[in-house]
Amino acid sequence: MTLLHLSLATPVHNFNLGHDRSGQLTLDFYHANGRHKITVFENRLHIENSRASFARYLSTLHVTTAAFRSGDARMTWWSWYNEFAMWTLILMLATGVWMLVTRRGKPGAIRRTHWITALVSAPLLALFAFTAVQMAHRTAAVLPAINALHRSRVVAPFASAALLILTATGIFLWFDGRDRRTGAALLTFGALVSGGLILCMRAG
Repeated sequence: MTLLHLSLATPVHNFNLGHDRSGQLTLDFYHANGRHKITVFENRLHIENSRASFARYLSTLHVTTAAFRSGDARMTWWSWYNEFAMWTLILMLATGVWMLVTRRGKPGAIRRTHWITALVSAPLLALFAFTAVQMAHRTAAVLPAINALHRSRVVAPFASAALLILTATGIFLWFDGRDRRTGAALLTFGALVSGGLILCMRAG
């Protein structure tokens, strides 16, 4: 694996090993960047490399949490970072409800946009957070219809758009507030960690 630079495909499981029709040993590795299928001959290796698109790569990272075990340190760091983000979404929803109740009377178009978006999307985002944890940790399955909503081509984009609006208006409200240094430090740290890991792992 070191020779082939396939640390993202580690650890190697029994299902990665097999034989083709002629009896040659084959190694079939799926990883975030795509797939490597290797056929072992006496004096050489035949390697078929199918590289995943960047969108597919990000989709794989999206579902990689602490329940995933990798032999690659970068992927391990990413899985814990993604786990943290998943639980942070739940915390954000909880604190957002509290702020909605205690600060709903404050003026401003951006603030109203933020609260209205939060009010409309909160039940759906709570459902997404719940199903994300359930699916990430392979716990007892909830109703299949609820899990299907998480992947729905109609509902999922709506939830994503709501998160983007909440993020944009939230950053504006934070910037318009008093304590900017703490938020700036956290945003910078998160961007450097996530962006650095994404680019580093994509490079192979």
